[in-house]
Amino acid sequence: MKLYEEGLKMANYTSAPEDDYDVLIEDDLSNSEIEPCVPYDPKILSGQLVPSLYTTVFIVGLLDNILVVFILACTVRHFSTSF
Repeated sequence: MKLYEEGLKMANYTSAPEDDYDVLIEDDLSNSEIEPCVPYDPKILSGQLVPSLYTTVFIVGLLDNILVVFILACTVRHFSTSF
């Protein structure tokens, strides 16, 4: 088999030039000052997420109930016409 003869080597690959991955650091690396991350305020985060979550749950529940009523109405109509 040709794949095993080549030693599982990729047939066509290109190596990335080393200049593309150079990093420019303009700060002093010996300085150990670390800025803490600013945490999210839970009130603001819940104020953004909770209304959209409640709206999604309400719409899914409403559609589910409409589907149940539609199925019940169709089966009741089907049973009333068959007898």
